[in-house]
Formats: sequence, structure tokens, C-alpha cells
Amino acid sequence: MKPLADAHLALGPVSVSGFTAQATASFPTDLAVFRGHFPGQPLVPGVASLALLVATYESATRHSVTIVKVSRSTWKSPALPGDPLVIQITWKTAGQEIELRGSVSHDERSVCAAVMTLRARTD
Repeated sequence: MKPLADAHLALGPVSVSGFTAQATASFPTDLAVFRGHFPGQPLVPGVASLALLVATYESATRHSVTIVKVSRSTWKSPALPGDPLVIQITWKTAGQEIELRGSVSHDERSVCAAVMTLRARTD
């Protein structure tokens, strides 16, 4: 499982305005993760939804980051392979850390929302 790589693969165009960004995404139905999550009834894993938030930030800012912590996350409804998803994020920086707030939705229903702390990668 490669959540961030899969999220970048799924990510569509990203529009940026200041410290906010919006994107669309759709996970291809043939990703290996769907064979085990869950056989016969595939769902987008929660970690893949979080990775979409990070991938949107990386695409918007052109900076690679590492997740330091997830302060809050909620899942309201499932996302299926191939579902058109909308990602909305905002961020602010404080020293070396970036606070990212974001949500993933499908057909105007919330899939997930999260607040996380990121740090720029130095490798």
C-alpha cells in the first residue's frame, strides 16, 4: 500500500488561492489496495483519504511534506473506487510546522475531514 503515491495518481487539477486549495480526485478501480479493502465491496481506505489532503497540499505548494500528527479526523460516509471526489484544504505555517485542515466529499456529502500537522521534507 502506497497511500501518498496512490493519492497523487488519483489527484486531478488543483486550484490555489492564497492559503487554500481545491482539487478533484478519483481512485482508479484497479489499485492493488482495493483487492483487500474489501473483497467484493471495495472502499477507499481512510488513510487514502488523508493522503489526498496531503497530496493536494504538495501539488498546491510544490513542497514535499511528512505528516507529524493527525489531531482530528472524522469519517462520515464511504468513498468507492472511481467516485469523483472533491478535496478542499486550508493551511497556515508556524515555524517549521504546517497546520493543514481539509475535507473530502462526494456528491456534496462529507467523506472525511481532518486537521493535521505537516513538516517539510528535508531528504
